[in-house]
Amino acid sequence: MGAALPRAVGQGAYGMRPPGKEIYKLPDRAGFDDGLTFSPDGTLLVTAGVDKKVRVWDAATGKELATLTGHTGGVHCITISPDGKYLATGGDDKVVIVWNLTNNERVYSLGELDDVITSISLVPTRSAWLRLT
Repeated sequence: MGAALPRAVGQGAYGMRPPGKEIYKLPDRAGFDDGLTFSPDGTLLVTAGVDKKVRVWDAATGKELATLTGHTGGVHCITISPDGKYLATGGDDKVVIVWNLTNNERVYSLGELDDVITSISLVPTRSAWLRLT
């Protein structure tokens, strides 16, 4: 069988295995109203939403591994660096937080920007690695 493949449905997120057999379902209020992404290696699922929390899950089992707190408003966007080591989050509080996914600690905050953060990406380039829109 293939690796676990997730599917977001309404207020639930499901871990799926081809050809669509459910292997787990995250709790209905697991905090992923707005954001859901996977680590490049597929081992982690990260969710975010209006509850101001970011949650890290084991993508194979659906077990919650960590809850990251630090935002004062809903979290609308999340992204993981191509190497899988860092997570960037942004949302209503106009703050970007970069987290270390190895120890789930905050590495950096870019505070009180001009507007709500609706899109974010971690792009390794020579001049910058964080792109906001």
